[in-house]
Amino acid sequence: RPKSFEHLSSSKPNVFMLLLHDTDLMESFQNRVHEATRFFPAIFLGDQRKLHLVFTNQKYPIEIMQSFGSESTGIYSDAIKIDDLSDGMKAYIGILLEVISNDESELFIDEPEIFLHPRLCERLGKDLAELGNELDKKIYLATHSPYILKGLNNPATQDAVQVIRLSRNGEASNAKLLETQDLSEIYTSPHLAPIGVIDCLFSERVILVEGGSDFVFYSEINRRLNECNNNGIEQALFLPVYGKQNFKHVVKILTTLGVGFAIIADKDFATGEDRKIVGVTGEMGLHKADLSQISTCLKGCEEDIDDKTHDVLKGHGIFVHKLGALEQENADWCGIPAPSDDREKSKWLWAVMESLGKADEEGYVTPKTKPGKPWELMNEISRYFS
Repeated sequence: RPKSFEHLSSSKPNVFMLLLHDTDLMESFQNRVHEATRFFPAIFLGDQRKLHLVFTNQKYPIEIMQSFGSESTGIYSDAIKIDDLSDGMKAYIGILLEVISNDESELFIDEPEIFLHPRLCERLGKDLAELGNELDKKIYLATHSPYILKGLNNPATQDAVQVIRLSRNGEASNAKLLETQDLSEIYTSPHLAPIGVIDCLFSERVILVEGGSDFVFYSEINRRLNECNNNGIEQALFLPVYGKQNFKHVVKILTTLGVGFAIIADKDFATGEDRKIVGVTGEMGLHKADLSQISTCLKGCEEDIDDKTHDVLKGHGIFVHKLGALEQENADWCGIPAPSDDREKSKWLWAVMESLGKADEEGYVTPKTKPGKPWELMNEISRYFS
Protein backbone atom coordinates (compact mmCIF):
# COMPACT_ATOMS: atom_id res chain seq x y z
CA ARG A 1 0.00 0.00 0.00
CA PRO A 2 2.31 2.77 -1.20
CA LYS A 3 2.07 6.22 0.37
CA SER A 4 4.21 8.01 -2.21
CA PHE A 5 6.01 7.38 -5.49
CA GLU A 6 9.29 7.12 -3.57
CA HIS A 7 7.75 4.50 -1.32
CA LEU A 8 6.51 2.70 -4.42
CA SER A 9 10.09 2.45 -5.72
CA SER A 10 11.12 0.35 -2.74
CA SER A 11 8.04 -1.90 -2.80
CA LYS A 12 7.80 -5.38 -4.27
CA PRO A 13 7.51 -4.86 -8.07
CA ASN A 14 4.39 -5.68 -10.07
CA VAL A 15 3.03 -4.73 -13.46
CA PHE A 16 1.55 -1.42 -12.27
CA MET A 17 4.86 -0.37 -10.74
CA LEU A 18 6.68 -1.37 -13.90
CA LEU A 19 4.41 0.89 -15.97
CA LEU A 20 4.73 3.82 -13.53
CA HIS A 21 8.52 3.57 -13.70
CA ASP A 22 8.79 3.32 -17.48
CA THR A 23 7.39 6.33 -19.35
CA ASP A 24 7.86 4.78 -22.80
CA LEU A 25 6.20 1.52 -21.81
CA MET A 26 3.27 3.37 -20.22
CA GLU A 27 2.90 5.53 -23.32
CA SER A 28 2.81 2.43 -25.54
CA PHE A 29 0.26 0.71 -23.27
CA GLN A 30 -1.98 3.79 -23.18
CA ASN A 31 -1.93 4.23 -26.96
CA ARG A 32 -2.65 0.55 -27.68
CA VAL A 33 -5.59 0.37 -25.28
CA HIS A 34 -7.02 3.64 -26.57
CA GLU A 35 -6.85 2.51 -30.20
CA ALA A 36 -8.65 -0.70 -29.25
CA THR A 37 -11.22 0.58 -26.74
CA ARG A 38 -11.37 4.42 -27.09
CA PHE A 39 -10.48 4.70 -23.39
CA PHE A 40 -7.11 5.64 -21.91
CA PRO A 41 -5.77 3.40 -19.13
CA ALA A 42 -4.35 5.04 -16.02
CA ILE A 43 -2.96 3.84 -12.69
CA PHE A 44 -3.99 5.66 -9.52
CA LEU A 45 -4.18 5.12 -5.81
CA GLY A 46 -7.67 4.08 -4.87
CA ASP A 47 -9.44 2.18 -2.13
CA GLN A 48 -7.25 1.28 0.84
CA ARG A 49 -4.32 3.11 -0.76
CA LYS A 50 -3.85 0.34 -3.31
CA LEU A 51 -2.86 0.86 -6.94
CA HIS A 52 -5.75 0.41 -9.37
CA LEU A 53 -5.97 0.25 -13.15
CA VAL A 54 -8.79 2.51 -14.35
CA PHE A 55 -9.97 4.00 -17.65
CA THR A 56 -10.64 7.60 -18.57
CA ASN A 57 -11.80 9.63 -21.55
CA GLN A 58 -8.65 11.74 -21.61
CA LYS A 59 -4.99 10.84 -21.50
CA TYR A 60 -3.24 11.69 -18.22
CA PRO A 61 0.52 12.11 -18.13
CA ILE A 62 2.50 9.69 -16.03
CA GLU A 63 3.58 12.54 -13.71
CA ILE A 64 0.01 12.92 -12.44
CA MET A 65 -0.21 9.17 -11.81
CA GLN A 66 3.06 9.34 -9.87
CA SER A 67 1.93 12.28 -7.73
CA PHE A 68 -0.39 10.27 -5.43
CA GLY A 69 -2.00 13.58 -4.55
CA SER A 70 -5.59 14.79 -4.27
CA GLU A 71 -5.80 15.32 -8.03
CA SER A 72 -5.05 11.65 -8.77
CA THR A 73 -7.48 10.56 -6.07
CA GLY A 74 -10.25 12.63 -7.65
CA ILE A 75 -9.51 11.20 -11.10
CA TYR A 76 -9.70 7.68 -9.69
CA SER A 77 -13.12 8.37 -8.17
CA ASP A 78 -14.60 9.47 -11.52
CA ALA A 79 -12.86 6.88 -13.71
CA ILE A 80 -14.26 3.66 -15.17
CA LYS A 81 -13.16 0.69 -13.08
CA ILE A 82 -11.94 -2.49 -14.72
CA ASP A 83 -14.81 -4.46 -13.17
CA ASP A 84 -17.18 -2.35 -15.28
CA LEU A 85 -15.59 -3.47 -18.55
CA SER A 86 -16.78 -6.34 -20.74
CA ASP A 87 -15.14 -9.75 -20.52
CA GLY A 88 -13.58 -9.18 -23.93
CA MET A 89 -11.93 -5.91 -22.94
CA LYS A 90 -10.70 -7.46 -19.69
CA ALA A 91 -9.19 -10.37 -21.60
CA TYR A 92 -7.52 -8.07 -24.14
CA ILE A 93 -6.03 -5.78 -21.50
CA GLY A 94 -4.97 -8.72 -19.32
CA ILE A 95 -3.02 -10.30 -22.16
CA LEU A 96 -1.28 -7.01 -22.97
CA LEU A 97 -0.30 -6.52 -19.33
CA GLU A 98 1.07 -10.08 -19.09
CA VAL A 99 3.18 -9.69 -22.23
CA ILE A 100 4.51 -6.31 -21.06
CA SER A 101 5.29 -7.30 -17.48
CA ASN A 102 6.48 -10.91 -17.84
CA ASP A 103 10.28 -11.03 -17.79
CA GLU A 104 10.44 -14.36 -19.61
CA SER A 105 11.94 -14.22 -23.10
CA GLU A 106 9.46 -16.79 -24.42
CA LEU A 107 5.70 -16.75 -23.85
CA PHE A 108 3.00 -19.25 -24.81
CA ILE A 109 -0.56 -18.05 -25.37
CA ASP A 110 -3.39 -20.47 -26.16
CA GLU A 111 -6.44 -19.21 -28.06
CA PRO A 112 -6.36 -15.54 -27.01
CA GLU A 113 -9.46 -14.90 -29.14
CA ILE A 114 -11.77 -16.27 -26.42
CA PHE A 115 -14.24 -13.53 -25.35
CA LEU A 116 -13.00 -11.14 -28.06
CA HIS A 117 -15.11 -9.82 -30.93
CA PRO A 118 -13.48 -9.82 -34.42
CA ARG A 119 -12.21 -6.23 -34.39
CA LEU A 120 -10.53 -6.71 -31.02
CA CYS A 121 -9.06 -10.05 -32.18
CA GLU A 122 -7.40 -8.34 -35.13
CA ARG A 123 -6.13 -5.56 -32.89
CA LEU A 124 -4.67 -8.05 -30.39
CA GLY A 125 -2.87 -9.93 -33.16
CA LYS A 126 -1.27 -6.67 -34.32
CA ASP A 127 -0.31 -5.73 -30.74
CA LEU A 128 1.28 -9.10 -30.01
CA ALA A 129 3.37 -8.99 -33.18
CA GLU A 130 4.57 -5.46 -32.39
CA LEU A 131 5.25 -6.15 -28.70
CA GLY A 132 7.23 -9.27 -29.53
CA ASN A 133 9.43 -7.11 -31.73
CA GLU A 134 9.71 -4.15 -29.35
CA LEU A 135 10.39 -6.23 -26.21
CA ASP A 136 12.55 -8.84 -27.98
CA LYS A 137 10.30 -11.72 -26.91
CA LYS A 138 9.30 -14.87 -28.72
CA ILE A 139 5.55 -15.35 -28.48
CA TYR A 140 4.12 -18.76 -29.40
CA LEU A 141 0.45 -18.40 -30.18
CA ALA A 142 -2.19 -21.06 -30.91
CA THR A 143 -5.33 -19.69 -32.53
CA HIS A 144 -8.44 -20.67 -34.48
CA SER A 145 -9.20 -17.05 -35.39
CA PRO A 146 -8.67 -15.64 -38.91
CA TYR A 147 -8.89 -12.19 -37.30
CA ILE A 148 -5.94 -12.84 -34.98
CA LEU A 149 -4.03 -14.10 -38.02
CA LYS A 150 -4.89 -10.99 -40.00
CA GLY A 151 -3.61 -8.78 -37.18
CA LEU A 152 -0.36 -10.73 -36.98
CA ASN A 153 0.13 -10.37 -40.73
CA ASN A 154 0.48 -6.59 -40.83
CA PRO A 155 3.17 -5.02 -43.05
CA ALA A 156 5.19 -3.54 -40.17
CA THR A 157 5.91 -6.89 -38.51
CA GLN A 158 5.10 -9.63 -41.03
CA ASP A 159 8.78 -10.44 -41.59
CA ALA A 160 9.15 -11.21 -37.88
CA VAL A 161 6.10 -13.51 -37.76
CA GLN A 162 6.05 -17.17 -38.76
CA VAL A 163 2.76 -19.01 -39.22
CA ILE A 164 2.59 -22.80 -39.04
CA ARG A 165 -0.61 -24.56 -40.04
CA LEU A 166 -1.33 -27.76 -38.11
CA SER A 167 -3.70 -30.34 -39.57
CA ARG A 168 -4.59 -33.99 -39.12
CA ASN A 169 -5.07 -36.75 -41.66
CA GLY A 170 -6.41 -39.77 -39.82
CA GLU A 171 -3.89 -40.54 -37.10
CA ALA A 172 -1.15 -38.45 -38.71
CA SER A 173 -0.44 -34.83 -37.82
CA ASN A 174 0.96 -32.41 -40.36
CA ALA A 175 2.74 -29.08 -39.91
CA LYS A 176 3.36 -26.64 -42.76
CA LEU A 177 5.19 -23.33 -42.56
CA LEU A 178 3.21 -20.76 -44.52
CA GLU A 179 4.97 -18.11 -46.57
CA THR A 180 4.34 -14.48 -45.68
CA GLN A 181 3.54 -13.49 -49.27
CA ASP A 182 0.90 -16.22 -49.53
CA LEU A 183 -0.86 -15.00 -46.39
CA SER A 184 -0.67 -11.42 -47.62
CA GLU A 185 -2.27 -12.47 -50.91
CA ILE A 186 -5.24 -13.99 -49.07
CA TYR A 187 -5.92 -10.66 -47.37
CA THR A 188 -5.20 -8.36 -50.30
CA SER A 189 -6.14 -10.18 -53.53
CA PRO A 190 -9.48 -9.05 -55.01
CA HIS A 191 -10.08 -12.67 -56.01
CA LEU A 192 -9.48 -14.11 -52.54
CA ALA A 193 -10.12 -11.57 -49.79
CA PRO A 194 -13.83 -10.82 -50.43
CA ILE A 195 -14.92 -14.48 -50.48
CA GLY A 196 -13.24 -15.44 -47.19
CA VAL A 197 -10.49 -17.79 -48.38
CA ILE A 198 -8.70 -17.21 -45.06
CA ASP A 199 -11.31 -19.42 -43.37
CA CYS A 200 -9.94 -22.37 -45.37
CA LEU A 201 -6.80 -22.37 -43.21
CA PHE A 202 -8.91 -23.42 -40.24
CA SER A 203 -10.78 -26.21 -42.04
CA GLU A 204 -9.79 -29.81 -42.67
CA ARG A 205 -11.91 -30.16 -45.81
CA VAL A 206 -12.90 -27.39 -48.21
CA ILE A 207 -15.50 -27.84 -50.95
CA LEU A 208 -15.30 -25.14 -53.60
CA VAL A 209 -18.60 -24.40 -55.33
CA GLU A 210 -19.41 -22.03 -58.16
CA GLY A 211 -21.98 -19.72 -56.58
CA GLY A 212 -24.25 -18.86 -53.72
CA SER A 213 -27.03 -21.29 -54.71
CA ASP A 214 -24.61 -24.24 -54.71
CA PHE A 215 -23.33 -23.13 -51.31
CA VAL A 216 -26.80 -22.93 -49.74
CA PHE A 217 -28.07 -26.19 -51.21
CA TYR A 218 -25.06 -28.45 -50.64
CA SER A 219 -24.26 -27.04 -47.20
CA GLU A 220 -27.76 -27.99 -46.07
CA ILE A 221 -27.63 -31.41 -47.73
CA ASN A 222 -24.32 -32.19 -46.04
CA ARG A 223 -25.57 -30.90 -42.68
CA ARG A 224 -28.52 -33.29 -42.80
CA LEU A 225 -26.28 -36.18 -43.79
CA ASN A 226 -24.05 -35.58 -40.78
CA GLU A 227 -27.12 -35.11 -38.61
CA CYS A 228 -28.23 -38.62 -39.63
CA ASN A 229 -24.70 -40.11 -39.30
CA ASN A 230 -24.92 -41.08 -42.94
CA ASN A 231 -21.39 -40.55 -44.33
CA GLY A 232 -21.48 -36.81 -44.80
CA ILE A 233 -18.35 -34.69 -45.14
CA GLU A 234 -17.14 -33.98 -41.61
CA GLN A 235 -15.54 -30.67 -40.62
CA ALA A 236 -16.35 -29.30 -44.06
CA LEU A 237 -16.27 -25.70 -45.25
CA PHE A 238 -18.28 -24.95 -48.38
CA LEU A 239 -16.79 -21.92 -50.13
CA PRO A 240 -18.50 -20.20 -53.10
CA VAL A 241 -15.92 -18.77 -55.51
CA TYR A 242 -18.56 -16.72 -57.40
CA GLY A 243 -17.81 -17.63 -60.99
CA LYS A 244 -15.99 -20.53 -62.62
CA GLN A 245 -13.20 -18.18 -63.69
CA ASN A 246 -12.26 -17.75 -60.02
CA PHE A 247 -11.69 -21.46 -59.33
CA LYS A 248 -8.15 -21.13 -60.66
CA HIS A 249 -7.13 -18.38 -58.22
CA VAL A 250 -8.56 -20.17 -55.19
CA VAL A 251 -7.18 -23.59 -56.17
CA LYS A 252 -3.71 -22.13 -56.65
CA ILE A 253 -3.52 -20.61 -53.15
CA LEU A 254 -5.09 -23.65 -51.42
CA THR A 255 -2.60 -25.97 -53.14
CA THR A 256 0.26 -23.71 -52.07
CA LEU A 257 -0.98 -23.59 -48.47
CA GLY A 258 -1.52 -27.36 -48.30
CA VAL A 259 -5.29 -27.18 -47.71
CA GLY A 260 -7.30 -30.20 -48.85
CA PHE A 261 -10.17 -29.35 -51.20
CA ALA A 262 -12.71 -30.72 -53.66
CA ILE A 263 -14.62 -28.91 -56.41
CA ILE A 264 -18.30 -29.02 -57.39
CA ALA A 265 -18.74 -27.34 -60.78
CA ASP A 266 -21.27 -26.96 -63.58
CA LYS A 267 -20.94 -28.94 -66.81
CA ASP A 268 -19.58 -26.00 -68.80
CA PHE A 269 -16.61 -25.87 -66.43
CA ALA A 270 -15.28 -28.96 -68.27
CA THR A 271 -16.84 -28.66 -71.73
CA GLY A 272 -16.71 -26.30 -74.69
CA GLU A 273 -13.90 -24.18 -76.10
CA ASP A 274 -13.71 -21.89 -73.05
CA ARG A 275 -13.51 -24.67 -70.45
CA LYS A 276 -11.92 -23.38 -67.25
CA ILE A 277 -10.91 -26.80 -65.94
CA VAL A 278 -7.61 -26.78 -67.86
CA GLY A 279 -6.28 -23.78 -65.94
CA VAL A 280 -7.50 -25.25 -62.66
CA THR A 281 -5.87 -28.68 -63.03
CA GLY A 282 -2.64 -26.90 -63.93
CA GLU A 283 -2.62 -25.29 -60.46
CA MET A 284 -3.38 -28.49 -58.50
CA GLY A 285 0.16 -29.83 -58.36
CA LEU A 286 -0.77 -33.00 -60.26
CA HIS A 287 1.79 -35.31 -61.85
CA LYS A 288 2.33 -35.00 -65.59
CA ALA A 289 0.76 -38.41 -66.15
CA ASP A 290 -2.43 -37.33 -64.36
CA LEU A 291 -2.60 -34.08 -66.32
CA SER A 292 -2.10 -36.01 -69.55
CA GLN A 293 -4.90 -38.44 -68.66
CA ILE A 294 -7.30 -35.57 -67.87
CA SER A 295 -6.39 -33.77 -71.08
CA THR A 296 -6.97 -36.91 -73.16
CA CYS A 297 -10.38 -37.51 -71.58
CA LEU A 298 -11.50 -33.91 -72.07
CA LYS A 299 -10.80 -33.99 -75.81
CA GLY A 300 -13.96 -36.01 -76.31
CA CYS A 301 -16.11 -33.77 -74.14
CA GLU A 302 -17.06 -30.80 -76.27
CA GLU A 303 -20.72 -30.80 -75.23
CA ASP A 304 -21.22 -33.58 -72.70
CA ILE A 305 -19.11 -35.48 -70.16
CA ASP A 306 -18.87 -39.23 -70.58
CA ASP A 307 -18.75 -41.63 -67.65
CA LYS A 308 -15.03 -42.34 -67.99
CA THR A 309 -14.11 -38.66 -67.87
CA HIS A 310 -16.50 -38.12 -64.99
CA ASP A 311 -14.79 -40.88 -62.98
CA VAL A 312 -11.28 -39.63 -63.81
CA LEU A 313 -12.15 -36.13 -62.63
CA LYS A 314 -13.75 -37.46 -59.43
CA GLY A 315 -10.50 -39.27 -58.68
CA HIS A 316 -8.83 -35.86 -58.48
CA GLY A 317 -11.59 -34.22 -56.42
CA ILE A 318 -13.45 -32.54 -59.29
CA PHE A 319 -17.18 -33.33 -59.28
CA VAL A 320 -18.99 -31.98 -62.33
CA HIS A 321 -22.75 -31.67 -62.80
CA LYS A 322 -23.26 -33.87 -65.88
CA LEU A 323 -26.68 -32.39 -66.69
CA GLY A 324 -25.71 -28.71 -66.54
CA ALA A 325 -25.89 -26.54 -63.43
CA LEU A 326 -27.18 -27.18 -59.91
CA GLU A 327 -30.78 -26.72 -60.99
CA GLN A 328 -30.69 -29.19 -63.90
CA GLU A 329 -28.69 -31.73 -61.91
CA ASN A 330 -31.18 -31.88 -59.04
CA ALA A 331 -34.52 -30.99 -60.66
CA ASP A 332 -35.81 -34.59 -60.81
CA TRP A 333 -34.79 -35.32 -57.23
CA CYS A 334 -36.39 -32.11 -55.95
CA GLY A 335 -39.51 -32.53 -58.07
CA ILE A 336 -39.21 -28.88 -59.05
CA PRO A 337 -38.44 -28.14 -62.74
CA ALA A 338 -35.20 -26.31 -63.45
CA PRO A 339 -35.76 -22.65 -64.43
CA SER A 340 -35.41 -21.77 -68.09
CA ASP A 341 -34.31 -18.24 -67.26
CA ASP A 342 -31.30 -17.39 -65.08
CA ARG A 343 -33.37 -14.67 -63.42
CA GLU A 344 -35.61 -17.38 -61.96
CA LYS A 345 -32.80 -19.30 -60.24
CA SER A 346 -33.28 -17.61 -56.88
CA LYS A 347 -36.99 -18.53 -56.93
CA TRP A 348 -36.08 -22.14 -57.72
CA LEU A 349 -33.65 -22.30 -54.80
CA TRP A 350 -36.23 -20.78 -52.45
CA ALA A 351 -38.80 -23.36 -53.49
CA VAL A 352 -36.33 -26.22 -53.07
CA MET A 353 -35.24 -25.12 -49.59
CA GLU A 354 -38.89 -24.76 -48.57
CA SER A 355 -39.58 -28.28 -49.83
CA LEU A 356 -36.83 -29.71 -47.61
CA GLY A 357 -38.87 -28.81 -44.53
CA LYS A 358 -37.92 -27.86 -40.99
CA ALA A 359 -36.56 -30.14 -38.30
CA ASP A 360 -39.14 -31.65 -35.94
CA GLU A 361 -41.91 -30.96 -38.45
CA GLU A 362 -43.73 -33.38 -40.71
CA GLY A 363 -42.16 -33.62 -44.15
CA TYR A 364 -38.58 -32.96 -42.99
CA VAL A 365 -36.41 -34.42 -45.76
CA THR A 366 -33.56 -36.77 -44.82
CA PRO A 367 -31.53 -39.41 -46.69
CA LYS A 368 -33.94 -42.05 -45.37
CA THR A 369 -37.14 -40.28 -46.39
CA LYS A 370 -35.89 -39.18 -49.80
CA PRO A 371 -32.73 -40.93 -51.02
CA GLY A 372 -31.08 -39.84 -54.24
CA LYS A 373 -28.51 -37.79 -56.11
CA PRO A 374 -27.44 -34.94 -53.76
CA TRP A 375 -26.80 -37.27 -50.80
CA GLU A 376 -24.83 -39.58 -53.08
CA LEU A 377 -22.66 -36.70 -54.25
CA MET A 378 -21.79 -35.78 -50.67
CA ASN A 379 -20.99 -39.44 -49.95
CA GLU A 380 -18.65 -39.53 -52.96
CA ILE A 381 -16.82 -36.38 -51.84
CA SER A 382 -16.53 -37.78 -48.31
CA ARG A 383 -14.92 -40.94 -49.70
CA TYR A 384 -12.57 -38.82 -51.80
CA PHE A 385 -11.31 -37.01 -48.70
CA SER A 386 -10.97 -40.31 -46.85
